[in-house]
Amino acid sequence: AGLAYPLAFAAAPALLASALVTRNRQRRTVMLAGAAAVIAGFGLVLAYAQLSVGKWNAYFISEREEYGVRAHNPLDQLVARYHQLLHPSSSTVRTITQQGALATLLVVVAIVVTVPALVRARRAADVTDIALLGTACIAWLVPYVGAGALSIYRSEACLIVLVPLLRRLPVWALAAAACAAAVIAYDMAPLFFSNALV
Repeated sequence: AGLAYPLAFAAAPALLASALVTRNRQRRTVMLAGAAAVIAGFGLVLAYAQLSVGKWNAYFISEREEYGVRAHNPLDQLVARYHQLLHPSSSTVRTITQQGALATLLVVVAIVVTVPALVRARRAADVTDIALLGTACIAWLVPYVGAGALSIYRSEACLIVLVPLLRRLPVWALAAAACAAAVIAYDMAPLFFSNALV
């Protein structure tokens, strides 16, 4: 994961946090090994950059100079994003921002419904659930922190890792979530394949 795509690094802190809260020694070992593998993979990417171009941080430099990616206040970026939703500059921008916002809203609603169901059932979240939730939250926040020309819809797509959390929902809620997701995907797919999403 660390070798494949920078955003996969989000799994490392989530796995470390899960390893800290589990009491199962074998599971802790597996989660620590997973986090170490992601970190090692990302480290290899940095080492490759150092060997090939003489700068370990070449990726970050190119992202900053070419796309304007640097640390920003994520709340400012979030407000700007939803301002775009209410005041789009074109119909394509309106469609993209609406579908992304709806996808995020769908996930938030699913989490809000799932957590009280867990509390009522007096069941603790599984450490795997914690790892998935942590990975999704970090991956979702990265473009809001980096801002610049980072594509927000990609981080919203990363919320797919939350799907296993839905197994705790009642069947009617799963059916409603599946229908809502299908409507969003139906509108998003043509935008993606026509290169309207960048």
